[in-house]
Amino acid sequence: MQQKILIILSSLGYGGTEKSIYSISKLLLEEGYYITIFANSGKDAYVTQIPAGINVEFGLVHRSLTNRIKGLCKLRKLVKQHDIIIAGSEKRPTYLAYITNIWLNKPLLALIHSIFPYTLCKSIRHKLTMSFVYPKFNKVIFVSKALQNGFDQVAPLKETQKLTIYNCLDKNHIKKTAKLTSNHNISCPFIISVARLSPEKGIDTLIKAFAAIHANISHKLVICGNGDAKIYQDLATKLGIIDKVI
Repeated sequence: MQQKILIILSSLGYGGTEKSIYSISKLLLEEGYYITIFANSGKDAYVTQIPAGINVEFGLVHRSLTNRIKGLCKLRKLVKQHDIIIAGSEKRPTYLAYITNIWLNKPLLALIHSIFPYTLCKSIRHKLTMSFVYPKFNKVIFVSKALQNGFDQVAPLKETQKLTIYNCLDKNHIKKTAKLTSNHNISCPFIISVARLSPEKGIDTLIKAFAAIHANISHKLVICGNGDAKIYQDLATKLGIIDKVI
């Protein structure tokens, strides 16, 4: 009998967490599992990035009270229909996976992709919530040993609950994109940043740091990533280094 897996995400973005989930989902699909991704938001532009054959459902659990109730009811129904429930990222997906699984007792897995839970520990409310919720999961999966070590400051887990599984890579996608050509011909040494162009990645800090040292080096700064590049181009222009930033 085909096992059904439900993965809960905050949204269908195209950051590192989402890309990792899409790759995992594709592999599980190839192994014969039925996969559903539930996104706790409206329809996103990146829904086309999800591998074919994966079912996608949307909820609005974080909006008005009416939408929250509808979203929770929809998610609860999906949980009943699936065999394994995975909280695809920290915070809201983890809480939703736990809440909608009450009395259903489906196997629960939580994925930890970043240091986000550690920073949340500064909030007493989140620390108490996480210390209660995470121990209820059958497995808490970390993408690195560094994240796994010291997780006791977030929640007291048994060693049998902890598991490290490194991010999987879509080799075919890497081979395909590696063949793409660039419009830029860089003949000098360069410093490269590969990250989503969003505030939490600190690209502005990188540009400011580069501006402080660019006069002493021959390197250019190459920034690669999805997102709005204009604000960073404007910053480089303001700092007088636009000719050295690609």
